[in-house]
Amino acid sequence: MTTINGSPTGSSPVLVERVRRDLDAALISKVAELEADGGRPLTREDQQALAAHLGWKVLAAVSQERALAGLPPLELDEEESLLRSAIDGLFGADALQPLLDDPSIREVRVNGPNVVWVVRTDGTKERHAPLAADASELIGLVQSLARLAATGAGGERRFDASHPVLDLQLPGGHRLWATMEVTREPHLVVRRHDFVDLTRLAELGVRGMFPPVVEDLLTSAVRARLNLILGGGTGLGKTTLLRALCNEIPAGERIVVIEDSPELALDLMPSLHPDQVTMCKREHNVEGVGGVSLADLVRSALRGSPDRVIVGETRGHEVLPMLLAMTQGNEGSMSTVHARTSGDVFSRLATYAAMCPEALNFEASAALIAGALDLVVFLSPRPTTVPGGAPGMVTSVREVTGYEGSLVTSNEVLSVSVDGRVTTSAGFRPGTADRLAAAGFDPARLEGPRPW
Repeated sequence: MTTINGSPTGSSPVLVERVRRDLDAALISKVAELEADGGRPLTREDQQALAAHLGWKVLAAVSQERALAGLPPLELDEEESLLRSAIDGLFGADALQPLLDDPSIREVRVNGPNVVWVVRTDGTKERHAPLAADASELIGLVQSLARLAATGAGGERRFDASHPVLDLQLPGGHRLWATMEVTREPHLVVRRHDFVDLTRLAELGVRGMFPPVVEDLLTSAVRARLNLILGGGTGLGKTTLLRALCNEIPAGERIVVIEDSPELALDLMPSLHPDQVTMCKREHNVEGVGGVSLADLVRSALRGSPDRVIVGETRGHEVLPMLLAMTQGNEGSMSTVHARTSGDVFSRLATYAAMCPEALNFEASAALIAGALDLVVFLSPRPTTVPGGAPGMVTSVREVTGYEGSLVTSNEVLSVSVDGRVTTSAGFRPGTADRLAAAGFDPARLEGPRPW
């Protein structure tokens, strides 16, 4: 369905709002009637199905009024668009919903009410019709999305003058970021997450994120319970790769996931993770109290008997409890961090540790990082993205070997060129090689500086 200013093409905003308002009233009345008769409370899915049925009655009333007024009847496709718009407004993401339903779209960028871009899975960027008539309507759209997501982990997320930046996960798994007040106009970015296809390492390999030898190495690294951190820039698939790595964890292990906002969605795959807990940061309420930080959650999670702790993204005070968790028996824990190079990962972690209330110096940070991490997996942008391909690719795997003063020492075990050729250099240390071998990976595959 094509929309202009949030309205189905060919329909006036007044008619769109009329159908939505009448459908809302009819739905409220019918739900109250059914529940008053002693029926069970209707689920959201039940109410949406009921709305689709009632919507045609609303459209029939509209058609009758138009006929009496001498207006031409609505075409069938226009009626279907009106009904879809009304249901999207009541249960979905309103004018944004058709874009979220399009599997060829990877990201939606709204730069104010008049500028909308969509980025498709093949990397192409296209201009799209506006989704809102003005800034106020765009803010209202974001606020409705925040209410829609309020039932998930992390509780209610506000979007107003006192909370001008919003970061959350929509019910379908898409990541939303929005701003107001701190930008001249409201801005909105929605990044699509495909939980159907991009959940296993094998599929990411097919999509071009890494060659087979790297896939086998990563699989064995998880099963060997090595502590991993994934580094790279924004939008390269670090979270997607982390999710796939988590899905290699044996189902019998207990996982505690800590995130800024729910994004990994391991709880959507109960057959893979029957014993898991997802914890999300909570913002302060209107009185400025009640907030729970990521660092608080990581510390608390250690009392929840986890076999592994997964921190969605490390970017602040949570770095210390996360590294301590990795050294206190929670082997096989994982996280991600933004970094420019694979070697830059260590300085990033050390800088975050220095910013913590404990204010660790770089020497102490280096010792802690070296004792906690086993491998650093780094992603870089792909030079070209084929349709359905991965935006980033694994270009480096480092083994942490120790520390010298304020520096963490490491060996780059392998590197991957932009054309997919794997070059190996330093092999794994004996202890790491033995653990990988016990998990099914033959370290001899990486012996010698030769291309694959």
